[in-house]
Amino acid sequence: MKIDKKGIELITKWEGLKLKPYLCSAKVPTIGYGSTFYENGVKVKLTDSGITKERANQLFQNTLKTYEN
Repeated sequence: MKIDKKGIELITKWEGLKLKPYLCSAKVPTIGYGSTFYENGVKVKLTDSGITKERANQLFQNTLKTYEN
């Protein structure tokens, strides 16, 4: 299944965008639009550097592919 544009808009609005690592409500280090892992599979840490909006979009797309599969 592939999520459509409206679904992506809903998720990104709900998650919000944070360019620096933070603890989500589940107390998991998170960045961007709710990403807990980077493209290479490494977990996000609170000590990591911030990212750009473009990188946040890339991370979101990578995460989305995992759930779409």
